[in-house]
Amino acid sequence: MDRPVAFLVAVSLVILSAFVVAKIVPVGEREAGPKIFEEIDEIVMLVKDNGDVEGWARLSLPRSELSDFMGMLTRSVGEDVLKEDYESSWRSSFAMLGTTVGSIEMDIDAAENFTLFIRWTSPQVARWENGMWVLEMAWVDPEQAAAEILDSILTSWLTVSSIAKEYGYVGCVMRVSSVTRTILPEWAENVWCNALGDGEYFEYGRGSYSRSRFQLERENGRFVLVESSEEVLDTRHVIEAGVENILENNVPLVLRYSGPEPGVDFDRLLSRVRIDLKFGRARDRYDLTGGGAGSLTLGQILYNVSLFLLGGESGFSPVFVPLEIQGEEIGDWDSVKVELHRENLLSLASEIAGLAGTGKIPASLQTAWGRMRYRDVLYTFLRLIEDGRDSVVFLPVPEGNLVWMGENVSAKVAYYLLPDSYVITGTPGVRAVLDNLTATGLRELAEEICNWTGSNIRYSLSFRPPTSEEVLENRSGQCRDYSNVYLAVARTAGLPARRVNGWVESGWNPPAGWGFGATTTPDGVRVILHAWVQVYVPGEGWLDVEPQSRRPDLYVGELPYRVYVGLEQSWTEAIADYEAAGGRL
Repeated sequence: MDRPVAFLVAVSLVILSAFVVAKIVPVGEREAGPKIFEEIDEIVMLVKDNGDVEGWARLSLPRSELSDFMGMLTRSVGEDVLKEDYESSWRSSFAMLGTTVGSIEMDIDAAENFTLFIRWTSPQVARWENGMWVLEMAWVDPEQAAAEILDSILTSWLTVSSIAKEYGYVGCVMRVSSVTRTILPEWAENVWCNALGDGEYFEYGRGSYSRSRFQLERENGRFVLVESSEEVLDTRHVIEAGVENILENNVPLVLRYSGPEPGVDFDRLLSRVRIDLKFGRARDRYDLTGGGAGSLTLGQILYNVSLFLLGGESGFSPVFVPLEIQGEEIGDWDSVKVELHRENLLSLASEIAGLAGTGKIPASLQTAWGRMRYRDVLYTFLRLIEDGRDSVVFLPVPEGNLVWMGENVSAKVAYYLLPDSYVITGTPGVRAVLDNLTATGLRELAEEICNWTGSNIRYSLSFRPPTSEEVLENRSGQCRDYSNVYLAVARTAGLPARRVNGWVESGWNPPAGWGFGATTTPDGVRVILHAWVQVYVPGEGWLDVEPQSRRPDLYVGELPYRVYVGLEQSWTEAIADYEAAGGRL
């Protein structure tokens, strides 16, 4: 399971941005040798008979200045804030692998050793394919995942370094030791895994590395896949690895085992298709399983789901009607985030059901809301069915493109319109801001929102991170809060925008007691913690924005500083953030 190095510390970056923690009393410089910090992780995933997973984890920092620091952070911002951020990041770790997290519970013990306890469930992690059960952990978006992991490594490396220096250590080594045990059903036999054998070693730079080893063991009569790994960051040396190195080193984990074939379950098939569509990796054909029940193409599934909706969603048996997808998949951006009501979708389902006689389903369906790709229609129907809703906000499957103002735009961009725990969209306060803007073009709108945040919010430090709505009411905040207000206004206006946290080059010295927010890198660059945003404008792509700027010095499309490392919110992270706030996709 791919997670950032120093997960417990890395997740706190959002809160740490703009120096939001309790003050540390600096001490004099300590011994010349590096301080050793540790994180010890124990993760268990119990694979149930039907392929679902129940998991629990214990992530702990042994007693040290680092655990003391995290304890102060917990007391300063509150356990509920930290839990929500950890939940978002845990969900994001699974979303990166195309795995959804259902229920999740978290507890924090910050009394001595800072410890995070997690319990969660994930549906359909193992699946029946070609006469075997298969559990696969593979990135759904490899280039994005590699960039996200590298940036997480870099931000963890700098964050831990700055904390160590504030405590008086000239350098530190962060060591994360973890053991992940995947327990198979008691009837599992003929177990095979592609990762068994010699251990893997990957060097990030001088003194920084990761290594892991997989072993197959027996425990209480069950097969258990055990991954033992160690990841080390030496803050005295520059991280030299690049995105291409992370990509080259990644090998998807594949675990196969034999066992009873599952019975025919149309509802479970639909749930599986929905999960695959959610992460943009649906297959062209799905087996119904169970005694040669047959298989259905995505087009046939769309047809059957239409009948399922029209029939009241009970007592349904799939119909095997020959249907081919015809034409090019073209979807219009204008339908994104439109609220679609059940009665309107039933009308669309009726049209699709009537196509059986033609033997064809158009790859693009003309609807009252514009052209919709057939995969997007299927995904919308499945979201309506599984959640028992009367309406659903339209979001496309995150693969391929949509047409926006004559430009082909990645469908993944639509996920940067979602709200989350700190970015509250569509409120009267946000709409009041938009009502006072006069921009006619999207680039101009991006600039006006920036000018508004920079002109109407005054800079102030706070311990507990407020929501965008609270910042709008109080009209004060720090870089993180300026960014969240920008995101709330831009997303409400239909402009996709994403947060960026990281370290930027600056000679600025923070006030006494806040020194962990600034550090000097091993190559002599002075950097500080910061948060900013990127906004998407068709025809121009992603533009960096400094929400604290205003006219005449308005930084849209450029920044007034050089970014040393920036951790950009990914589209899978946007999904995780939305679901941690109570949404469901």
